Amino acid sequence: MLARARDTWTTADLATAAILARTRADIERIQAEVDVEGFTIPSGKGVPIVNPKHKLLETMTRRSVSLSRVLHVHAEAVIGRSRDAANALGNERQASLDLEDEDDLIPRLRVVR
Repeated sequence: MLARARDTWTTADLATAAILARTRADIERIQAEVDVEGFTIPSGKGVPIVNPKHKLLETMTRRSVSLSRVLHVHAEAVIGRSRDAANALGNERQASLDLEDEDDLIPRLRVVR
């Protein structure tokens, strides 16, 4: 909810966000169950089978990603493209080098050569 300005959320967005929240809660609950039950479970024939909850987790994870995109709260929408983030990091490093003579209130990367 903090990924977007409060006044940009429509009623439909809030309903979708509620579905996303429930989906993520279900993913956490089912993942905890799989952690206890294991990747495989016994079958009636005595041969272990893949826990069917794995397929459910896959489906719910895809739903979560899709809902995040619909709401425009996925990583690229919130922090930008990774290329842009790399450029910002490069700018930050250059700024820290430019400020070497300034005070130490802002932590900066020290380059050891």
